[in-house]
Parts: sequence; C-alpha cells; structure tokens
Amino acid sequence: MSVVEPMNRPNVILITVDSLRPDHLGCYGYGKPTSPNLDAFARRCHVFERAWAAGPNTPTSFPALMASRMPFGTPSFGVLGAPLTLAEMLRGAGYRTQGFNAGNPYVSRFFGYDRGFDQLADFLDYEAGEHVAFRHMEPDAQVGARSDTLADRLRRAILAGTERATRPFPGLQHVAGRLRRLWRTVGRAVRLPYSLQAKVRLERAFWSAVGRWVSEDRKEPFFLWVHAMTVHVPYAPPARCQRAASGRAISRARVGQLARLVALANHGDLEGLGQQDVRDSAALYDAEVRHVDELLGRLFTGLRKRGRRRSVVIVTADHGEQFLEHGRLVHPSFHYNELLRVPLLIHLPGQSEGRRIARQVGLVDLMPTLAEVLGIEPGGCGCVGRSFASLLRGSSDAAAAERLYVAESFYGPNDTVDGVNWQRPCEAGRRVSFQNSRIKLAVDLTSGDCSVFDLRADPGEKSDLAARRPELAQIAQRLACLHVRQSERERASRAVGRRPELNSRRGGA
Repeated sequence: MSVVEPMNRPNVILITVDSLRPDHLGCYGYGKPTSPNLDAFARRCHVFERAWAAGPNTPTSFPALMASRMPFGTPSFGVLGAPLTLAEMLRGAGYRTQGFNAGNPYVSRFFGYDRGFDQLADFLDYEAGEHVAFRHMEPDAQVGARSDTLADRLRRAILAGTERATRPFPGLQHVAGRLRRLWRTVGRAVRLPYSLQAKVRLERAFWSAVGRWVSEDRKEPFFLWVHAMTVHVPYAPPARCQRAASGRAISRARVGQLARLVALANHGDLEGLGQQDVRDSAALYDAEVRHVDELLGRLFTGLRKRGRRRSVVIVTADHGEQFLEHGRLVHPSFHYNELLRVPLLIHLPGQSEGRRIARQVGLVDLMPTLAEVLGIEPGGCGCVGRSFASLLRGSSDAAAAERLYVAESFYGPNDTVDGVNWQRPCEAGRRVSFQNSRIKLAVDLTSGDCSVFDLRADPGEKSDLAARRPELAQIAQRLACLHVRQSERERASRAVGRRPELNSRRGGA
C-alpha cells in the first residue's frame, strides 16, 4: 500500500448497528421518538437516503462493508480470502486499530474480521449456547464460542449420538437430520430466557468496554469499529426505552413469550403468531432502537469530552428487519428492501451543517470512499465498489442513480442462514438481485425462480411483474448467469486467505 501524501489524518469511527432499519429512525421520517441522538447527529452530517447492503443478513453483508468484496466472489467466507480489509488498509496508513463486536460470531475472528486490528474484542464468551455459525467448523474452532452448561452438554451428546447411530444406515440419515433440526428449534425456544439474560449481560459488558476505551488517552489517528447487537433479536429493551418509544412497557413474561414466537417465526413456523404479537414485537424493536440511540448518545458525548472532534464518524447497519411485510419476521435470506436498505450517516471533520443525498450508494462503496477521503491508495485492494467521495464534496453524479446495485445471499432450510456450511457456502441455496432507482430483478439461483418489481410504482414490492413482463424476467436470468460466471472467475483467481486462528482467545470480554 502506498500513501498518496503524508498528512495529519483524522480518526475514523465506524459504528454498525445490526438489524437497524432506516425507516424506524426519526431522521429518515419515522413518526415515533426512537432516535433523538441520531436525529441530532444527522442534522450535522451527510444523510444518504438510499444506501444498500450487499446482502440481507450479516454473513453476506459484511464482506462488502469491511473489504469491498461480494461473497460469491471470495474463495472462503467472511473476509478470510479478501486481498485487503478496511482495517488493514488503515493500519498500513499509520492508524491504530481497535474493534468491538458485541458477540456476533459471523463478524468475529473465526471469519477473519480480526485482520488488520491491533485488537478485536468479539465477546464470544457471552454466546448463549452453541451458535449455528460454528456448526460445520472443526471442534477446535468452537472452543470458547459455545456454552458449557449441563443442558448444552447433554444436547450436544444427544446430537452426536444420533449422528453415530445413523452413520451405518444412509437411508436413515435424512430422518436423523430432521430430528437434529427439530431438537435445535426446540432447544432454541427453551434456552430463550437464558438468551435474554445473556443479551442484557453482554450489552452491559460491551458498552462499558467501549466507553472505557474511548475515555482513555489514545495516540491518534485511530480507527475504531463498534458493532452493536442491541437491536438484534431477541428483543429485550429496558422498560424506560419502551415507554419512551411507544408510551407503554410490556411485561417481562410477555417479552419472553414474544421472543419464543419470533424465534420460531424466523425459521418459518408462524403457527400461533397473531397480529398483536407482530405489533408488540415491532414495539419492542422500536424500544431497542431507542436503547441503542441512548447508548450512542453516551458514546458521542464521550468522544466530544476527549476532544475527538477531528474524526470521520460513520453510522450504518448491515441489514434491516422484517415484520411480515413479506410473510416473515427477523431477517431471512430474501432480497426485499426492508432487509437491504440501511441507514448511512457520515460526519466529516469540521462539518456543522447536514446534507441529504438522494443518490444511491452501497456499503460496498464505503472502503474506496474512505480511501479517497483520507488520501490513501489501497494498492491490491481489488475493491468491487466505487468511491462516492464526490458526493461528500457536494457534487451531483447523475449516472450514480442508474447504477445497478447487486445483493447476494446464501440460504439453508427455512430460507435462513442456519444450516449453511460456511466452509463451503456455495453448496447452499443462493439468491442474487439487481436494482437501481426504477426496477429490481431478483433470481433464486437454486430454484430458478425470478421476481421483477417496478420500484417507482410499487416501492413496497407487493406486485411481482415476472409473469406479465417475461422479457424482464429473461433479462434477470441473463444478468444472474453473467454475475455468477464473473464471481466464479474472481473466486478461482483469488488465493485462499489464511485460516482462522482457531485457538485464538484475543479480545474476549
């Protein structure tokens, strides 16, 4: 990597809030008081009204955000096979680098997200039970990433026994697979009260660690990444945040009941889920948005107290959330815009007035944009995205509105990422979509199904035009084929990155 010109560069602070929908923030037009601190922040920064994630969930969105790479084109998952990560680019330019990840294993050291960080605190010790992200990894990779309660040890023993007993009988293995999935679904629901408690404990430890780091004297410039899981399921907001967001607080018993229903609905089991359950879940989600806004307000105050005004501050999300807009809850591997549209707020040093930018941008564009803003030449990056630094300088690029933004996803049973073998993700189901300001084309590469939406006439994506506009469906199929071929060429040409440091215990809380 070469530096264009030596300069006293600003700090870079990247805040990613898992599952945060922009249309549940006041600065994006939401009518409920969910985000007073972010709204105040938005009044003095660049607000991108149409920013797109590269996928509808964490595993498919973050490679674009942290390495400007699309998941189909990488030989191994996460950023293990990426030629250069954002943290590596900044550390190579003289930045000290620190990351905090609130326990999401998909953006942990096991998938290469510690690359370039002097330290990544990923808080995996707080995981409630064995996470699906580690199901296909070697046993050593699971050390420290799963719970060792008696119930979890018993559950793992039963699953292992079932696997051994059916191995000599290939005809029974599909039955055993169904039993394992049923056991995991039931186990997930049974463990939810513990999961809620674990989330509360994790939140306290995580935000305390972030606050301590910010309050200490630091040599500048630094790159700080904070990935918050406050808004992610299970929803367990404080009562004060519930009252602030919606004027009422839901009982603890009801919160636990909703957590169980949402966990089952996330995997396609909507039986027993009523409209009031959806409304109450959305109210809890809004309260979690209010909660993370409160925590971000404290973080902003801490940064001001330490004189960190000379910083580029970015607030965004990896994906959104569904509340039955298209028949599902949480964030399955579909490509609807309630999942792909994300908030993007960027504050530059010295900026005092806000600007709203209607041009479309993607999270895949963030790394090359930062490189241009900071005067860094990311040699060997292989960035897929394009810099939108000109928009930050006030120019208007008309061509950007017509650019096709691509999203990719993998899916296993029930159209979620559960069950996907992340060591061989391309063996899973795959979907790809293309959209600009006018139209969206989506293709299921596994089933061959295609969807077409007129985004101007139908922004809610309720009317699929594929049957009425077969010529557009054919274009979608051709685009998908070309995209897959290009991805396969990129994957074949890219050397496999380093293996995860399976026994690393760096940065645990």
